[in-house]
Amino acid sequence: MNKATVTGQPSDGDCIEDRIVSRIYGVALDPLSYGDLLDDWEELIAPVRQGTGREGPLRLPRADLGLHFRRLADFLDHAERDDRPRPEDEALAPYRRVAAFCVTRILQTSAANDVAREIYGLDRGVALAGLPMVAEDLQELRERILELFSAATDESRLLRLHVGERGAPDETRAILFRLRRVTPDIGEPFVLVVTSHLRWPAGLSEALARSFGLTASEIEVLRGLTQSQSPREIADRRERSVETVRAQIKSLLQKTETRSQGDLVRLALSAMDVADPISETPVTVPRTRWSGGGATLKRLPFRTLRRPDGRQVDYLLLGCPQGRPVVYLGSFLNLLRWPAAAEAEAGRRGLKIISVIRPGYMGSTPLPVDAPRLETVAADIAAIADAEGARRFPIVVLGQDANYASTLNGLFPGRITGVVGCAATLPVDYANDFEGMGRWHRFIYSSARYTPNLLPFMIRAALAMARRTDEGDFLRTVLAESPCDQALMRETEVLEAILAGTEEILKCPATPRALADEFRFRYQRGSDRLMQNLRGNFPVHMLHGAEDLHSRPETVAQRARDYPWVRFEQLEGAGSLVLFRHWDRVLDLVTVLTKK
Repeated sequence: MNKATVTGQPSDGDCIEDRIVSRIYGVALDPLSYGDLLDDWEELIAPVRQGTGREGPLRLPRADLGLHFRRLADFLDHAERDDRPRPEDEALAPYRRVAAFCVTRILQTSAANDVAREIYGLDRGVALAGLPMVAEDLQELRERILELFSAATDESRLLRLHVGERGAPDETRAILFRLRRVTPDIGEPFVLVVTSHLRWPAGLSEALARSFGLTASEIEVLRGLTQSQSPREIADRRERSVETVRAQIKSLLQKTETRSQGDLVRLALSAMDVADPISETPVTVPRTRWSGGGATLKRLPFRTLRRPDGRQVDYLLLGCPQGRPVVYLGSFLNLLRWPAAAEAEAGRRGLKIISVIRPGYMGSTPLPVDAPRLETVAADIAAIADAEGARRFPIVVLGQDANYASTLNGLFPGRITGVVGCAATLPVDYANDFEGMGRWHRFIYSSARYTPNLLPFMIRAALAMARRTDEGDFLRTVLAESPCDQALMRETEVLEAILAGTEEILKCPATPRALADEFRFRYQRGSDRLMQNLRGNFPVHMLHGAEDLHSRPETVAQRARDYPWVRFEQLEGAGSLVLFRHWDRVLDLVTVLTKK
């Protein structure tokens, strides 16, 4: 192995294959350097790609490249996070006894300590709406956090709010909340929320009973004192008289040889460190079954359909749950939500948007290895539509999901009333189709067609990189390759809608296989046949952003000649995120289609 391979830095004299091997091990050392690997990979693959007219896999100049990609994926899958702690983890480090968590600009938690996970059910990516609080106090907390994000400097706020606990949200009590905006050297600002809500460790009651001879009733009174409750509040909560509680406090003072209630509380706090050592196993919080509830998106429950083969398929209802049905497929990136204003407008128009979660994503069961993906997903969509009473419906598709619409129409003719594609991936039929793409688009689609055996390892490595960076930064890199998309993803409504689904798939262990399957099937079928299958007794309308790097104007013009029954429309001020910029145009189209 040469020096370049060991250090992960290519030398000027390396051939392109050696440079790629060096880059691979460079990514192992620094996952953020994946972009440099993409550039070298394109230099290797482009001449081979341009010199062939074949659809199938190419023979690479160096046979062991696949082995190196596999090693990279295995290494990143098992590697610990970067030695430098996340700023959120550093901010939470001093708080072990009280519930504390960090909140992003879209009002989702980006980190939570063990106490907040146990008491409130919070974890990374959970919306603030999941806090067990009364509506008025939750709104107060949201408004104060947003104020801090708008402030010119890192400021703080102190609030007195009522909050319950996970599993008992109706039993609320007054808690102090200290909010402080933190602007790290690297990454987005966040608000640190520190509460006065103490966790009572599991072993503390036993330790106090054994050490001081306390009864169960006395321990409950002491626990109330540590939660800043007065004797009257403790009595009301335990349905005892105030005199009984005061007698128990007097007994506590005698048994612990303390002189005041303050001394009692300090004793309990000291005992917590004995009963709750740092090495205690962190609390695991069950996966939330809700979507949204952050800065702008309405909190919606996931719905589940059980299929005859035992699989579970999840979906959401956006807009009006009793409205006219529209099926929506959010692409391989799991873009399951629309901007809050779009969902509200869909509701006003009486539209029920059925957002389908595909197999292997979130709560939807992965498909067996030998299952035909296109046909199975199409059947799932039809079954969900049946469950929602939708006999006929238009379908909105993103990315390559026009393939699912095509298969659905072939298997269940007469059900689709129209197709609206938003930055729908057009068949890549011409050699120069790859040349104008953004580098991430080109890397994925070119690899899916010409090096499918390497694709799973490439995807695993890319997801590992994503998990070691800020999700928003990674998605801006992959999704927003055009300037207008980059600007769009700085808007809170858009970013929150995108992260609602993508954050989950970045963390899900089933995602790499699901993504590889998504891209492989795209090139296992004749793209022309799939497009021809959309030629029916319904309109097909394709919307593309004028700055979409995957579907350049000349590519769209060529497809308009290839498929004259499809109406192509290019919209200014948008790239691949055309749905999130021009959702009003999409709603105009489907409103008409639901009345057919």
